[in-house]
Amino acid sequence: MNENENPYAAPAGDGIDDHARGNAGEARAEFYVVSLPKFYLLASTTFGLYKLYWFYAQFRDRRRDGVKIYAALAAFFSVFTAHSLFRSVDLEAQAAGLPASPRATNQTVPYIVLAVLVGVVRALGKQSLALSAAGLGVSVLSAMPLARVQGIVNRTARDPQGHQNSKFSALNIVTIALGVALNVAGLVGIALGSHGLDPESH
Repeated sequence: MNENENPYAAPAGDGIDDHARGNAGEARAEFYVVSLPKFYLLASTTFGLYKLYWFYAQFRDRRRDGVKIYAALAAFFSVFTAHSLFRSVDLEAQAAGLPASPRATNQTVPYIVLAVLVGVVRALGKQSLALSAAGLGVSVLSAMPLARVQGIVNRTARDPQGHQNSKFSALNIVTIALGVALNVAGLVGIALGSHGLDPESH
């Protein structure tokens, strides 16, 4: 598959690539642009896969600008590479004349803490309905620092609402529906299993 052909981009029919240009077409976006509603929905329903893709897309676009980065590797180790990415976002925002605050680098610690917490809660919650539900909640919260960074990226690209990548493709919709179904099925399965293993339930 070509790098430009990804399941999270806007539908091809709108004639606008997901990282091609801002609203007025004045400049190519230096980072991956996506609307916040689309970001939140995909990040909350894909078991962390979209967040992994998000980092990959951001690093991929930096590589296209001549920065030597192994995008896939940097995305996989995002806990260690997030700060450098966020710092680059701040530098681009400064060059674009955006206010000094908020800063993307301020989201480094919240992202790392929540990312680690997601892994811990999920590992402990495989047999616990309460912990599994908590894991889903923490996973949604872990998207918030990235969403704040995305907001800065969108403003830097002169597309605050992320219109150039706001539409949901058919694959996006299927992915979201499948993710919701799997989350619900997992919680129901744990609930039924826990009830069946409880000695007091017999």
